[in-house]
This record gives sequence, structure tokens and C-alpha cells, in this order.
Amino acid sequence: MKLDADFYKFLVDGALDDITLIDGEGFILFQTESVEANFGYAANELISTNVFDLLHPADHDKAIESLAATLRGEDPDRLRCRMRHKNEIWRQIEVVGRELAYNGQACVLLHTRDVTEQHRTLTELEESRDAFSAAFNSTTNISTLTDPATGRYIEVNDRFLEATGWTREEVIGRTALDLNIWGSPENRASILAALQQNDGHLTKHHATLSAKDGTSIRIIMNARYLNRESNPCLYISAEDVTENEKIEEQLRQSQKMEAIGQLTAGIAHDFNNMLSVIIGNAELASLDSTPRDRQKTFLDAIVKAASSGSDLIRQLQLFAQNLELNARVIDLGEHISGLEPLLQSTLGKEIVLAIRQPPGPHPIEVDPNQLDVALVNLSINAKHAMPEGGTLTLDLAREEQGGKAWLRLDVIDTGIGMSRETQEQSFNPFFTTRPDAGGSGLGLSMVYGFIMQSGGSIALDSVLGRGTRVSMSFPLVDGEGRAVTLAPVSSATSLFSGRTALVVDDNVEIKEVMSGMLRSLGIEPIEAASAAEALELDPATLDLLVVDVMLPGRVKGPSVVDAMLRRKPDLPVLYISGYQKNVLDISPSADNRVEFLQKPFSKADFCTTVESLMREPTA
Repeated sequence: MKLDADFYKFLVDGALDDITLIDGEGFILFQTESVEANFGYAANELISTNVFDLLHPADHDKAIESLAATLRGEDPDRLRCRMRHKNEIWRQIEVVGRELAYNGQACVLLHTRDVTEQHRTLTELEESRDAFSAAFNSTTNISTLTDPATGRYIEVNDRFLEATGWTREEVIGRTALDLNIWGSPENRASILAALQQNDGHLTKHHATLSAKDGTSIRIIMNARYLNRESNPCLYISAEDVTENEKIEEQLRQSQKMEAIGQLTAGIAHDFNNMLSVIIGNAELASLDSTPRDRQKTFLDAIVKAASSGSDLIRQLQLFAQNLELNARVIDLGEHISGLEPLLQSTLGKEIVLAIRQPPGPHPIEVDPNQLDVALVNLSINAKHAMPEGGTLTLDLAREEQGGKAWLRLDVIDTGIGMSRETQEQSFNPFFTTRPDAGGSGLGLSMVYGFIMQSGGSIALDSVLGRGTRVSMSFPLVDGEGRAVTLAPVSSATSLFSGRTALVVDDNVEIKEVMSGMLRSLGIEPIEAASAAEALELDPATLDLLVVDVMLPGRVKGPSVVDAMLRRKPDLPVLYISGYQKNVLDISPSADNRVEFLQKPFSKADFCTTVESLMREPTA
């Protein structure tokens, strides 16, 4: 089949690449019209232009060599160079040339493609790769990349090699099992299982590495799956905390010794009482005039006092032991009851110790020795906060968080309280409000570390002149240490759809939590961070008011409630606070529907209370 010239012209002009015919010296003999769309030039204005005038001067040499090679009949590589757009901007191009005889002279047919965007993408990729490599190798953290399918190391940084004692040649291409990095196959399997349970990433996961010489390296690691050049890999970045943990243990023992020193006065007082009982009864029993039956009574009193002293000494010895963290399942309620004599000795007779707990059992997994240290430290702090005496309450309660059962232990004193500034620093190591009295500032920081290592949480709430509450939450476990999961709480979404609640709290996180709970009931929340923001709203548009008692500023929660109720007397009100109701000034009239919830509270308690308020008649 014979094709005419018009068809060939159609094929050429329809090509996306620019097609250019140049002679042996580089002058343009023919140019397709696509050059206008790609580079801004009209095709006819380039005729007789030398192609080298369009190229960047720095690229001339390699372009001349490529042209000469093509004219010699060779097949040079694609030429990458820069071409000037008509707008004076340099564009990255890729050129392929073929020798062609035209009108009796040796010419070259060029196919030119604008690859600026591809070049930019490749450049950014190279820069990103270089940046990652620089960060990977310069970080002070131990960093590794492994193939998740085989476990083979793809790359490790210098810090890894320094910590483990291996060389890069010994590591790359081998697995953690080959090098016994995790100490056992079970450790590596547990990390991979944890990754799967956490959607492919881990944060602040505690683990132990084994160095080449068998030395243990304690780490806190972050891990996640990445795609590196389209290949999946497991990236681990770990902080070596071996020395930190040694220092923390030394600080823990220092704090324990400080606590023992402060226990001395209370224990000496109790022992003097016990010795008085022993000495007095022994003297009475030794009198010749004492009847035999009375002697037995005196001797029984001696045995009882000696036994009490023995128990107190045993608890003190356990408290002072230098033990590593050794978590096991204990009944928190029973453990607190058993610790009562030691805590009462710590507090002295001017302070009443009250223990409240619901029916058991209350199984949690902690190190009981460290739990004792934490409770004694909190008791010592409470004692210093109540120089004129008072009450220390240990309040144990169950709660639900994220579908799991927790035990919350509140340690509440009626002391002098703390300012907001002091509260913000209370968990910082070496921060103390008693520097002149020899306080180390380690007590609360050590309690915080113990609670977090035990998988729990801790919060502190305090008001000057009213007291302090330290809330510690522990996951409730079964007999084998597994977390207990609760059945989901049923919602009343459809029942309260279209209702609106105002949530007033200066704590953003608590406000968001309560708003989420309200939405689960179908109630739309409106949030306010202060009394001033709340009072700008019209209560006629509200179906419920949820307000923190202790708002910042001069206007507190009860004042907000009073103002709202004057404008809408039938508005249901839910007070929330970290303090017990009996220490707060909230006493609305009996006509108003008002409930109170003490922080921290569970979703079940919050939703039940809200449902109760919302189901009341509105007239």
C-alpha cells in the first residue's frame, strides 16, 4: 500500500514529541508544529536556526559529541540536556538522534521530549533519599531497616554498630535470629505480634537487645512499616536507655532511703508504744503478788505487742529491699488493706486514714514492692500537706475506658493544696516545694514512672486550701494477667437526637472526651473554655448544661449555672469536678435537676447520668 505525503505529514504533526531535522552543522531544516505547545516557538521561526543556540552553553560539548557520533553511524545513548523555552526558562529535555540522508546530504533526525517534570521528580527523590540517608546515619538513636518477610537487615546505622559491637559487613543480609539480636525467637515474634495489633506501628515500646558480646541493651523503640523504593521494610528507631535505667534505679533507691528516713519518726513512736506494753506487762507479770490467771493476760499482751512489732519490721524490710521490677497479679484491695498499718505509722496520729473499696476481687498486674513505695511516698507528701492534721482517703473504684475494665485508686488529702503552676511541675524530677526541709523532688516523679511502666495512667488535681487528689488507674486483669474487656455500653442515640448540650471546661482533652460521649447519645455538644464564653450563649437553645465546678478566673461553675437557670429554670445541669462533692459549694434548689460526677468517670457513668437528666420531664 502506497502512502501519500499528506498522511506522513499527519503522522509527524500528530506526534507528542518534537521532531526536528538538522544538517551536519546543526541548522534546523524541518520542525514539527508540536514545538509551539512544548517550547513556545512557532515551527517556521526555527527554520535555519542552529539547534546549539537553543541549548544551554554548559551542554554544548556533549551535544556536539552526540551529533558527531550519530553522523558516524554510531548509536549514542539518549542525550539529556537543557533547552531554552521561548519564555527564557530552561527545560530539561531528552533527545534521540538517527542519521538520515536528505537531499543528498547527511542529516540527523531528532526526537525531543520535555522531561522537566520527570527530572524534577527524580531530583526530589534523590534529595529525599539523601536526606533520609543523612538522618538515618546521623541520628543518635539505634536505627535499622529490615525485610519484614525474611527478617534480613537491609541497612543499619553507625549507632547500631557502636551499641552492638557488630560490623556492617557482619549484619547486612543476615537476620536478627542469626545474630541473636533479640536474645530469643520469642522476643522477635512478640514485637511482630505487637506491630500487627497496633496497625503496623509501635510507639515507646520497651525491649532488650543483645550485643555481640552478650551484653543486654535496654531500649525504648518506635517501629513502623515503610515502603522504600517500592519495597516494604520494617523501620526501627530505638533509644538506648540502659544507663538511664541504672540512674533511675539509683534515684529510686535514693528516694526510698529518703522515705525510710521520714518513716523513722512514726515507726519509732509505734515501737515505743509496743515496748511500753511489753515492759509494763513483763513487770506486772513478774510481781509475786500477781495471780497466775492475770500473769497469762499480761503474757498474752506481750506476745501481741511483739507480733505487731514483728509485722511492722517485716513491712519495713520489704519496703527497703533493692528489688528489680517484678510484676505479678495481686488483689489491689487486699494489698492496700495489708499496708494500712505501715501507712498509718507514716501519717501519725494527727491524720485519719480512711480506706474505701467496693466488693472484690480487684486483680491487677504490678510490682507490689514498687506499689508500696508509691503509696508511702504519696502518704508522706499528704502528711506534709496537712501539718495541722486531716484525713487521707484511699478510694478504690472500677471504671471503663475504651471498652476495657480499669481499677482507679484515688489518694485524696484535705491539705493545703497546690497552685496551678506547682501542679504543672509536680511530676518533674527534682522539683520540690520543700527544698529547705531536704526534699529531693523525686517522690512524684518515681510514682509517675512506676505507674507508666505498669501500663497505667496517673493524674493530679489540686486546689489551694482544699486538698489534692492523685488518681492512679491500672488495667483490671484476669488470673493470668490478661486485660479484662467489657461489653459495649448501649447508647440512646435515637432517643436524644436533635438535643443540644453546652460543655464548659478549660481542659481541652476532657472537653473533647465529654463531647464524644454526648455524640454517642445523639446529643450535639457546644464547647466553651471559660465562664465568659458560656455566658455569651442563650440557654433557651440548650437542653443540657455540663460544667466544671472549678473554672479558671473569678467566675466559677456554680455562678454560670445560677446565671443560666435564671434565664431557663428547667435546664438540666451536670456538674463535674476532680473533688468530692462535699468539699464543693454546689447546692442548687430542689426544683432544679442537678447531678454531680467526680473525675475521673467512665463513659458508662457519664452516659447513665446524662440519660437520667434528659429523661426527666421538661415542664
